[in-house]
Amino acid sequence: MSAAGPLPAEELRIVSNRLAALRDRLGPMAHGGCHLLSCDVVALMEELADLSGLAKRLENEISARRWNEKARADRDALDTATVLAQVQQNNSNLVLLPVVPRPFNDGGGA
Repeated sequence: MSAAGPLPAEELRIVSNRLAALRDRLGPMAHGGCHLLSCDVVALMEELADLSGLAKRLENEISARRWNEKARADRDALDTATVLAQVQQNNSNLVLLPVVPRPFNDGGGA
């Protein structure tokens, strides 16, 4: 599992599906108990570590999306009219900076 980038759409349910499969494998042992070999414990720990990593990626992706949506909403709320109204108030701490003329340059060099 790579830690970079959002999970592809087909992997969004992978954590819940794999947890359900793990539960189903352990279910029959709930009343009778079981004996795990060390290799079984290692495999279980690896599965849980992998699921934990996937869950963390999902958490991070959800957090980033929420953060970005909130920032976008905050930015959209500060439209030009709102900023100008704030600048025009007597006790405003907003100051409009002068527009600095810039020479046209399209990067073409001619």
